[in-house]
Amino acid sequence: MADIEVFKLNNCDPEEIEDIILKIEKSFRLNFKQGDFKDVKTFGDLCDIVMDRIEGESVNSCTSQQAFYKIRDAIIGTCSIDRDSLTLDTELSFIFPRRNRIYKVRQFRDQLGIRVNILGIKNWLGWFITVCFILSFGLLFINWLYALIAIAASIGMYRFSYLFGKELKINTVRQLTELVATEHYRLSRRNSKRYNKKEVVDTIKRIFINDLAVAESALNRDSAF
Repeated sequence: MADIEVFKLNNCDPEEIEDIILKIEKSFRLNFKQGDFKDVKTFGDLCDIVMDRIEGESVNSCTSQQAFYKIRDAIIGTCSIDRDSLTLDTELSFIFPRRNRIYKVRQFRDQLGIRVNILGIKNWLGWFITVCFILSFGLLFINWLYALIAIAASIGMYRFSYLFGKELKINTVRQLTELVATEHYRLSRRNSKRYNKKEVVDTIKRIFINDLAVAESALNRDSAF
């Protein structure tokens, strides 16, 4: 059997790494300066810089657990869900019925106080809009005016579809908890001035895995960019 190719850090483009750094900034509420990462050569180097920039008291409490409590309270506050029946394995389709899903999700996000994006469009529609967008550039060689109209229409369809998309990107409260704790680490905690030092590296790993599909086995201290 042929070996399965593992997606590694050195497969990532510099622009992709920059996007990851922005997401790390957002999650840990940091503000990196230009040049902070100029000497970074490995995943361990990047984690060390993040650890050095994080301020606050390090405690041993679990951020995912605190994120779940916040999510549970927000769901109870906006949906007719009994506290005892809400678990990590509860399906989001049960909490947010399709008929009024967009409205309920917006209510939930307002109650939670964290802008988490869990809705999207059907995969086939996303691919259709993407193909239309790519083909629009081909019109530049035929008629630039029609091409600009087609490009604008594709962008408009994309924004409209995502604004009113009803498809759930994740399935359970467990996945929602992991998403919130990863993308909004500090806001997930009861006291945003505290953090768990033991969780920082794992959170950075999840950001790489979720956004770039980097294999977890390829994320160790010596993994080179």
